[in-house]
Amino acid sequence: MSSDTSSIVAQWEQLDHHFADVAPGIQLHYVDAGPRDATPVVLVHGWPDLAFAWRYHIAELSKTYRVIAPDLRGFGRSSVPQETAAYGSKNITSDLAKLLDILNLPRAVFVGHDWGGSIIYRMALYHPERVLAIAAFLTPYYPPGDKYIDLDTLAVVSPSLGYMKFLADTEASSKHLENAPSQVFTVMFRPPQPPAPAGTPAVAFIDVLRGIGHSSHPMYTQRSELLSEEELAFYVAEYAKSGFKGAVNYYATRAIDFETERELPRVIPHPALYVGGGRDAVLKPEMAAHMPQVVPRLETVIVEEGGHWLLWSHKAETTDVLLTSGARPRGQQPAPSPEREDPGMVKSEHMVSLRNPFPRAKKTADINDATTPSSASKPAGKLLSRPSNRIVSHSTSEAAGSSSGGSRSMASSALASLTRFQPLGMGSSSNQSLSASSASSTSAASLSSASTSHSFGNGDSLSRSSGLRDRDDDPSSNSKVGAASNGASVGSSTLPSLSASTSQAASTSNITVSAPLSSSGPASYQQRHQLASQNRDAGVLPGPSVSTPSAVAEALNKSNPRGLVGLQNLGNTCFMNSCLQCVSNIPSVAQYFASNVHAKEVNEASPTKGALAFAFGDLMKALWGSDKFSSVRPSELKRVIGKVASRFTGYEQQDAQEFLRFLLDGLHEDLNRIKKKPAYYEIKDRERAKDRDVSDEHWRFYSERNLSALSELFCGQLRSEIRCSTCGHRSLCFDVFWDLSLPVPKKPKSLQPMRIASVFASKQHAAPRAGDDERAAAAGGGGASTSPNGCSVRDCLKAYTDQELLAEGDAYYCAKCKTHRAVAKKISLYRLPQVLVLHLKRFSYSTFSRDKVSTAIQFPLLGLDLAEYCAADAVVDGSTEYDLTGVVHHVGSLNGGHYTAECLNKDTQEWFDFDDASVAAVKKPQLCSSSAYILFFRRREERSLTI
Repeated sequence: MSSDTSSIVAQWEQLDHHFADVAPGIQLHYVDAGPRDATPVVLVHGWPDLAFAWRYHIAELSKTYRVIAPDLRGFGRSSVPQETAAYGSKNITSDLAKLLDILNLPRAVFVGHDWGGSIIYRMALYHPERVLAIAAFLTPYYPPGDKYIDLDTLAVVSPSLGYMKFLADTEASSKHLENAPSQVFTVMFRPPQPPAPAGTPAVAFIDVLRGIGHSSHPMYTQRSELLSEEELAFYVAEYAKSGFKGAVNYYATRAIDFETERELPRVIPHPALYVGGGRDAVLKPEMAAHMPQVVPRLETVIVEEGGHWLLWSHKAETTDVLLTSGARPRGQQPAPSPEREDPGMVKSEHMVSLRNPFPRAKKTADINDATTPSSASKPAGKLLSRPSNRIVSHSTSEAAGSSSGGSRSMASSALASLTRFQPLGMGSSSNQSLSASSASSTSAASLSSASTSHSFGNGDSLSRSSGLRDRDDDPSSNSKVGAASNGASVGSSTLPSLSASTSQAASTSNITVSAPLSSSGPASYQQRHQLASQNRDAGVLPGPSVSTPSAVAEALNKSNPRGLVGLQNLGNTCFMNSCLQCVSNIPSVAQYFASNVHAKEVNEASPTKGALAFAFGDLMKALWGSDKFSSVRPSELKRVIGKVASRFTGYEQQDAQEFLRFLLDGLHEDLNRIKKKPAYYEIKDRERAKDRDVSDEHWRFYSERNLSALSELFCGQLRSEIRCSTCGHRSLCFDVFWDLSLPVPKKPKSLQPMRIASVFASKQHAAPRAGDDERAAAAGGGGASTSPNGCSVRDCLKAYTDQELLAEGDAYYCAKCKTHRAVAKKISLYRLPQVLVLHLKRFSYSTFSRDKVSTAIQFPLLGLDLAEYCAADAVVDGSTEYDLTGVVHHVGSLNGGHYTAECLNKDTQEWFDFDDASVAAVKKPQLCSSSAYILFFRRREERSLTI
């Protein structure tokens, strides 16, 4: 595409234009340019704009990248739904994710201008697994809020944003705009115009538009016209077709977005680039001063003479910002181009480029000296990229880091990170941290200016960017405005300075403060844990909270333990998160998946063709590949599971044990080393055969069809004998189990083995026989307990394995007597698994009622001995003792409640509580609990996996 604007529209129309059905009744129009096998870059336009906004950038970017530029819903040639709810950020980001699905693209770089910047930030929160990196022009990031701020308040706090109130009245504003679209674009994009007539309903709005236009006008930028007549006519013609109704709806969704975004994380962990305009009349660069606190991998560039339409006023510079920030894979260097540097554009000296992907860092002291407190608040030519609260240190274990152990500047600009991108949550082996010593010099002025900034798309408090809730009732709160803030903030909270005294605020933003803490802050991990717990209980810290015990503080500082990463709740997914954490903390499982061995064993003939194993493996790497206290979204795993099991697709609460069975069986199928299974045959009942021979036959029958790393860990074998009380005929059966569903006994009762079935092959579950619970309830309980507290897991195992007499009415048919007889039934363990999973049957189902059994169950931390529950001639090729590694808890009723997990960290041998995204240290798990639901035990002298 040439630079001749006289033919720019014609050249635009010659690009590849497509339409995609991204939602029921919603089509997105998009341009697709560049090599189809290149790294995808999605360009997201702002308001009132179109994909056409990127016309000058596409030509250059598409030489190396696959560039995708959509008209968002409500704009241009895309569908224009009429209802306001259709324009919530969740729907808009879902459109983009679906577009990637249609194009068969797992991830992309997202670049946004104006409103597009707000959208790409939400894309990183709603769909982090689809985002490689982000780059936002002009729009600062404000995290989802905890307090709704209406537009009336917004207009008072920040008059320059008062136009939002006018636009949010979608009927009135759309009619006004549609009456004179040419005037709208002329006022915004062209030279200064005469004032709007007095009494016009949108005088204030027009004044704001004029201010935006002035800031980018040639009289200020010494540039040519922003828009040619042809380009202006194109905008007018496109909006004449689509109208403004869809576009203005973006301003009417604040309340909707506030509700849907409340559970989103606050911190964006992706590599990110922020480009500010020194002359932007609305989105002033100082509004972004807080961003390093919530976007820790941020790079900043200020185009000093750039206004709100710098994409056009500084075409070459904004293109170069993307390209020189590393917007190409390694080895793909651009051809030499004419010098494009402009004295009005200032770049961070730490910016990563392909020519210098790992620049030598200044020493911390040098950077502190070079970045004065006042520099963070000056928009005119002063960089906001490295205020003192932004100094980040890395260990030298990254690909190009030195081995000296020294620190270097974090230089992960949005697109440069593509050269060494790792999936979200994996991080690198480095430890990101904020230097508390340098953080203490954060500019109060920058905090004050940032505290009056607005939020796009949600109801975040104007004075808050870290996600901290207001604490009006607590005069001692560190989030209150102090004297240093000069009273410039609105409400009762301001941006935390990340000084030593507020280091706990940084830790709740998923940033680990690893520098020595000053005397004014928590002096130990124990105090920080206590403070975090108090704040969380008080509702102060909505984001992931992480703490560590004082007993291992020194060890943690030295070894940087892994596995302390939370899982964000995607909507009633605590049942999934708790199970995933317990499975993740089984050492052999963590080692197998984190070392990527599973990738070599994927069975492509499985129902998911390995998708489940790969998604689970990626999640394990995210949980164990980072030494930071943080959290990740298991959305890709949930998506893959939902494709196979529709009951896990939505956001209803599910049973944790059912999910665990599905997960283990699905992973087993994906990793089954038996590619071609032998034909099935019936194993005949041999009354006179030795138990060991029958056991071996059943075990061989199963192993010839099922052999995986998962089956080696979780599979055991049960012996079930039924003997006729009349003739003595014996029926013997051996079944493989992956977990044991134990009754919580009031009185010992009959229970058949709960064998795990293949959820993909639709095999039948062996289940408790109908009537068991009713009979136990009718018996009225009783029976002696071996536990001083009433019931222990040994009682449950004893009830499961004790012999039981079944009357003739229980309808057992004796093959020898040829009639129904009373029988004696006995279950025992015959082969023990390496990992023992015990499911406590707390949910009781009878003919007339459904109840939760809340009996407290006692279980040992170490040394659960299964010897007494094994058959006399059981195959025992190791210890019969097991040690606890994890507990899934359920609190609440049968129809609702919440799941959490307690897990033993394999590195520190310390216990941690996992409550969705929150991770906290505990001295030891609750060993007598009415909420314990699933217990995970690891066999002593565990064998290594066959890998």
